[in-house]
Amino acid sequence: MHITIVPPVIPVVRFTEMENRQNLHVSIPKGANRPYRVRSSGKFYIRAGSSSVEPGTEELARLFQNGELLHYELKPVCGAGIGELNHSYIKTYLREHRLMDDIPESEHGFLQILVNLNFLAQKDSEFVPTVAGLILFGNAPEKFLPQCGIRAAAFSGDDEADEMVELKEFDSGSNRDSGSNPLIFDS
Repeated sequence: MHITIVPPVIPVVRFTEMENRQNLHVSIPKGANRPYRVRSSGKFYIRAGSSSVEPGTEELARLFQNGELLHYELKPVCGAGIGELNHSYIKTYLREHRLMDDIPESEHGFLQILVNLNFLAQKDSEFVPTVAGLILFGNAPEKFLPQCGIRAAAFSGDDEADEMVELKEFDSGSNRDSGSNPLIFDS
């Protein structure tokens, strides 16, 4: 029986000698493109002891996220609308960090930029903030994402191995009432 795995699995094959006998040693290293599925059936399998079993929905979602095929921060936030986003924060971000001098005046052009940056998702004909968009630029993200927050660090150099000079941690609603952007570092 020939089973095709997607993405392809490339085994490491080597010969070893033990007690004057040639042995074939085949190993399959942990791949970077997990999870794998059987092409003919479209099913995914995981190992459970010596058996291969189909993962449950939550386990499969975790496998996709661990394989960097599913990005939680890009998911649209159900029930949230574009009115939940602070357009002033967004425009400041676009000018100061994305170095955009010509931010479109039209609503459609502005929303398209937010879609391109993954701060908005287009669902049918509506624009919906993504998790990232709502956490970074939401007026009251805790209303929709009470479990989320941000941890940001500033380092003395260009590498995270350099000395950390400032660390900010806050839940999705903290520091929003002050009128200042909580992602601005003091140093």
